[in-house]
Amino acid sequence: LLQAVQINPAFGSAPLVLGQVYQKQGRTTDAETLFRAALAFDATRVDVTAALVDLLTRQARITETVALLQDAIANNPAAGAPLIALGNLLQDHPAPISDLRSPISDLRSPLSGLQSPLAASTAYSLAMAAEPLNADAYIALANWQMTLGERTGAWQTLQQGQARLPNDVGMQVTVGQWHLSGADTVAARTAFSQAASDRPMRRSASRRPARSRGIRLRPPVAMASA
Repeated sequence: LLQAVQINPAFGSAPLVLGQVYQKQGRTTDAETLFRAALAFDATRVDVTAALVDLLTRQARITETVALLQDAIANNPAAGAPLIALGNLLQDHPAPISDLRSPISDLRSPLSGLQSPLAASTAYSLAMAAEPLNADAYIALANWQMTLGERTGAWQTLQQGQARLPNDVGMQVTVGQWHLSGADTVAARTAFSQAASDRPMRRSASRRPARSRGIRLRPPVAMASA
């Protein structure tokens, strides 16, 4: 692995595997150096960005994490994952206006001048626009809207997601949780049954870890009660 990353810092899964080894050994500085070298070689590596975001967030280096994610957004304009991760981060760590910028010039909802919770919602909306078939973006926004008490908005977001991804298991489960939060057990059972029947059609989605533990691509399916 060392030889691989010396020749090509972004070679396959080498920086991720070696970085994980370093972190387990307590060599976080070496892991960070490795991740940054990989991104310097290939700035489009969202997976390496995720690993570095996790490392920085664990060290409470939030300003650096926000900057890193916005660089990832600029380098991956068609990817929703960095925007989702930024929204997740802003839920836990409101960023100063001066720290937020809009690197995606072709979208009408810039992040500049916005603070959490509005910034988190905007990041999720931008993710939906950048990658309309990314179910995580719809689920992230719906969960955040539920957290804010915007039950109607959450339902509209889920309906929009279902229109584009009718067989997405995560979407179906989240719809079921939305119904449960309104005590509609019949509709919830229908959504969960649909999710069970569609499960083989959908790749298993990654779940986000506990809050404040790094990049999170899929919010938890449990939704707050209205």
